[in-house]
Amino acid sequence: MAEAINFDQIFEGAIEPGKEPKRLFKEAYEGTITALSYAEILLNQAIRTYGADHPIGYPDTAYYLPVIRCLSGEEIKTLGDCVPVLNRARAQVKENFRDFTNARLAGEATWYAA
Repeated sequence: MAEAINFDQIFEGAIEPGKEPKRLFKEAYEGTITALSYAEILLNQAIRTYGADHPIGYPDTAYYLPVIRCLSGEEIKTLGDCVPVLNRARAQVKENFRDFTNARLAGEATWYAA
């Protein structure tokens, strides 16, 4: 049987001890901006095509958009309800991506964009 490998063994040497992975944070930031931009484009197209009052969700269920419901507790029922959520997600992403807190917020914003 193969020896079990833990997280520390896998990433040993990937980051200098005592230093934050700034390159990883930068890539997380750039990926978030891409995801948010794409989500905004698609949302705007959908609103132009179907209107802001067009319902979204899972028909015949009590479910709303799961990630948004899980993270913020909001019940997103129409395309127009998505606009403030994406605006808030974009506002929380800071260009100063050099710390874990901002990287975490970038990840959360990417979930909203998805």
